[in-house]
Amino acid sequence: MSDVRTSPQQGSAKQRSCQATITKGFKGYTVTVTICETGELRVLVDKTVESYHEAETIARAFSSQQGFPSHKVAVVSK
Repeated sequence: MSDVRTSPQQGSAKQRSCQATITKGFKGYTVTVTICETGELRVLVDKTVESYHEAETIARAFSSQQGFPSHKVAVVSK
């Protein structure tokens, strides 16, 4: 999902998006949270945890630290 913010210095809209990918593997669930700002992709977290619930919690925590409410984060489960 995306979030449009206006930069006070530039006065123009800055497009931001956040995605959390949760993948089940042999050792648990891998959660990867990425943010795309002005065409640049940043990985916030890439971690393996024991449960899907823990992966969701991590995705919510890291995205909210960047100003994304949970309903604005695109979650992809594999």
